[in-house]
Amino acid sequence: MGSIAAIRLSNAQAGTRLRSALDANPGRRNSEILELDGGSDWLLGARGPDVWVAREGEWSVVGTGVLDNLAADADAGLELIHAGQTGPRSLAQLRGVFSAIVTDAHRLFAWRDHLGFSPLFSAGTPIAAIATTAGQALVGAGRAIEPDEEMVRQVFWGEPISEGAAYLRGAARIPKASLLTYEHGGHRIERYWQPRPYLETKRGRGDYRDEFVMRMTTAVERALGSDPVISLSGGIDAPTVAAFAASIHLATSGLPLPALSAVYPDMPSVDESGYIRLIAERHGLDLHTFVPSAGPFEDIRQLLAVTEAPVPTVSLAESAEYYRLAHDKGFRTILTGEMAEFVMAMGSQTLRHLVRHGRIGPAARYLRAERARGVSKRRVVRAAVESALPDGWARARRQRRGQLPQQQVEWLQTEMSAGRTPGARLGRENDAWEAQQVSAFVGPGLSVEADEAIQMSCGVRVRRPWLDIDLWEFFLSLPAEVKYPNGQYKALVRQWLRGMVPDEILDRRDRTYFDESFFARLDYSVISDLIRPDGYEMPGVDYSRLRRRLDEGGLSLIEAMWAKDLAVIHTFMDGWR
Repeated sequence: MGSIAAIRLSNAQAGTRLRSALDANPGRRNSEILELDGGSDWLLGARGPDVWVAREGEWSVVGTGVLDNLAADADAGLELIHAGQTGPRSLAQLRGVFSAIVTDAHRLFAWRDHLGFSPLFSAGTPIAAIATTAGQALVGAGRAIEPDEEMVRQVFWGEPISEGAAYLRGAARIPKASLLTYEHGGHRIERYWQPRPYLETKRGRGDYRDEFVMRMTTAVERALGSDPVISLSGGIDAPTVAAFAASIHLATSGLPLPALSAVYPDMPSVDESGYIRLIAERHGLDLHTFVPSAGPFEDIRQLLAVTEAPVPTVSLAESAEYYRLAHDKGFRTILTGEMAEFVMAMGSQTLRHLVRHGRIGPAARYLRAERARGVSKRRVVRAAVESALPDGWARARRQRRGQLPQQQVEWLQTEMSAGRTPGARLGRENDAWEAQQVSAFVGPGLSVEADEAIQMSCGVRVRRPWLDIDLWEFFLSLPAEVKYPNGQYKALVRQWLRGMVPDEILDRRDRTYFDESFFARLDYSVISDLIRPDGYEMPGVDYSRLRRRLDEGGLSLIEAMWAKDLAVIHTFMDGWR
């Protein structure tokens, strides 16, 4: 994906600022800049692959990404102009991974895709620049680039942050599924798409499998792109994509679909190569495997310069290793099963939701289904009782169960680390089940933005068919008792996928844990070097105790993950000193 930018012509040297903004991110310097004078107020520019620049009368547009439901890229610019003119209703109909800026002589409209995979930021008060990255927007506005320490602290401790918050001070993110309108020297932001209205709009316990197959087929067809490869694992989600993609790719290209997967031959607890080979053989995939070697801090400074974000939990280095290898093998589009759980596996509050809404018949069927699959009578009775507890009691129980061992990490302040416990935010919702179904649409999406930046720096694009909006709207619309017929994880899709995904995968009882791989590539001495005594300090961290623990070794998994995240933050913050 390329970069796009809009600079207000009232800025001094707007043309120079535009070029500087488009040059500002090192991961996107790969083609010439296209400039377009958008009228009397704005100068537009674009650089890199997958960009559109168009004009129709007084209207001008720059856009980047992939629009899945347009006939041809040549028409994309004009379609975006029309969408910008007509507003939220038209924007909601677009599909894909994209962002766009449209302007006439005076007004400006900017938006990004429903899930925010294509980022877009603004800077200046009033807005002086809009660009693909926060750094680019700040350069375009003539503002200094420096980290926002409060944002860094809030993300590390898991505190709520606004959708518009950015890691760089003075920049503001345009939220996912939102339209920014700038006119008369001011701006407003409005959602053009909301997921909640789709919840449980279907009625009855009908067989929806055929519609699932149709929508998944469309989602995979949209995502295949050019020079595709699928990232296979031994779970359900990626093999499902492979089952659909293999036949589609063979029919359109006459060639087997390539697969590229990580294997761990020396780590039985991690290795899924047996399942990977099984799905590859079943669908005739051209399988390529590799043994990952990148540690979590490999090239970390360069990667942080690309992402502008020390995102927690994810490993930028491991993603970059995979993307570079895929690119070197000639692949440009990577299909994955990532994030499928947000679509069809967020059902832990189903029974309570049914009881809360007086759906006693479906609740009884849910409990009978639990007994039929072997859940003990005691557990079923307890679940039934808990489903009827008042909101306050149920919320407290969820939060207690959500507590993790990080609250016992001796070098962290317990009251601060509580924000990162699962269920802490879920408990604030009146209907926890509804909150689960739309949880992916809440928040800024920091990790997916960082991952997108790494993709582009490596010259590949990741597509996630499970997250196709039409497919997701379908799952949102299913009645709770259909979507989650019992407490088994992904129970419904396990039923629907019989005959498509091997039974050995659908019925597997063993689980894959990546602890062994994580520790094998984690170097305590590197963490110690990155957390310099004379550098940045995170409030709430006892650094003397942390350094003692690093010297002792033997960190627990959760303790090591906190230490890894802290080391990444120190690298990010110390890079500005």
